[in-house]
Amino acid sequence: MSKPKTGEIGKPAIDGDRKVYRIHGNPFEVPLHFNVTKYINHGAYGFVCAAENTQTGQKVAIKKCQDVFRECEDGKRVLREICLLSFLQHENLLTITDLLPPRDKNFRDVYIVTPLMDTDMNNVLRSRQQLDANHYQYFIYQVLRGLKYVHSAQVLHRDLKPANLLTNISCDLRICDFGLARGFNNDDLMTEYVVTRWYRPPELLLMCQQYTPAIDIWSTGCIFAEMMNRKPLFPGKDYLHQLGIICDALGKPTEDDIAWLKNKEAEKYLQRLQNTTPKPINVLVPKMQDAISQDFLGKMLVFNPSKRSSAAQLLEHKYLQHLHDPSDEPTAPEIFKWEYEDSQQIKETELRRGFWKEFCRFHPKLAQAPYQQP
Repeated sequence: MSKPKTGEIGKPAIDGDRKVYRIHGNPFEVPLHFNVTKYINHGAYGFVCAAENTQTGQKVAIKKCQDVFRECEDGKRVLREICLLSFLQHENLLTITDLLPPRDKNFRDVYIVTPLMDTDMNNVLRSRQQLDANHYQYFIYQVLRGLKYVHSAQVLHRDLKPANLLTNISCDLRICDFGLARGFNNDDLMTEYVVTRWYRPPELLLMCQQYTPAIDIWSTGCIFAEMMNRKPLFPGKDYLHQLGIICDALGKPTEDDIAWLKNKEAEKYLQRLQNTTPKPINVLVPKMQDAISQDFLGKMLVFNPSKRSSAAQLLEHKYLQHLHDPSDEPTAPEIFKWEYEDSQQIKETELRRGFWKEFCRFHPKLAQAPYQQP
């Protein structure tokens, strides 16, 4: 497998009980028993470095979430992700191994420690790494195995794409980046501005605010096709173009397939489209010539979300029969519930207390003294 992008890591300065590295001009502070070895990448809320825990010899990834109180809604997303990654304990999901304790209660940055993986699926698909039918099956099996667990906890990932699937030399796979994930119920109104455009299902493109785990299944279908094509299946330039190329591939949706739509403008737009004939799966994905794999993909790429198969149903599909093991495909022990989900305008004092509660869970000694708001 190809390796993550690396960056220059200089010698750290020692500041009390911390090593302070300078990475792209930003301080990166870790306890003395961590050696930061390389820069990996950056995201919306910070950046990630590889490191070694010299006490255990474990290689880890450390994500720095910068200035989490600058915008409280962004800080709320970071806190939700920490709580989710702590709650979702499954070998096909990235989990937290540590939340580095801050120097004091006036902290502004949060450091999340997770297991280190070699690379992500986006790097694999853009490399010259050869993949065969066994790779496709094993990778997509692990994605669905993880999603079965996530969805059973009534959680939506909402941003599945190749870059959010981590893997290693053994082809083990972990779903990562739960920054847009959240719990759901059938009455929730949620933003449609989630999921990277190329992996966004029709219901989100049509501004639907009540959606289900079917959104993650659509994204998984797009990823599965991309594994074989080595390029995105629906590379839309904007949301209308995205919707257009989906309808060109699957055919103009029937009245029955859009009966769930509540947005009248979106419904009128679809009705104005020219009638098109669905393209066969083996035209969309030329390497997919056998009927079983075509049927498998076809159950994910369905315009009507209510007709898409669930992760649990797909694990039982004939395409995965040699991997499927009902006794080793667990569901979550309980539904994920987050105390701050309904806090519409969360304040810094409440947010800071929430982060401190998570620090104490990983480092109980912090809880020995009574919490005082700084």
